Amino acid sequence: MRRLTALDPADAPEKSRELLNDIIGRRGAAGEMVGTMAHSPALLQGYLDLSRAMKRTKLPRAVSEKILLAVQEWIDCDLCLEPTPRRHGLLG
Repeated sequence: MRRLTALDPADAPEKSRELLNDIIGRRGAAGEMVGTMAHSPALLQGYLDLSRAMKRTKLPRAVSEKILLAVQEWIDCDLCLEPTPRRHGLLG
């Protein structure tokens, strides 16, 4: 059972609103998980920084994605895992 719901940019704290608007501007949508993180600007910023750092690693993309998937499963984050079938279907 979720305790928090995803926020629209208009309902988010100022810093989260800026981050959400940037994501939506680049990708067209922020997604449920990111919208839920918007309750805490520090959490959302930290997640985005980690995501950017993982994209800059020297690991092959498939390995990097598998690490993220393993962590999401380890912490039993159903909300985190919702988008994974689409993103990880071809990783093997």
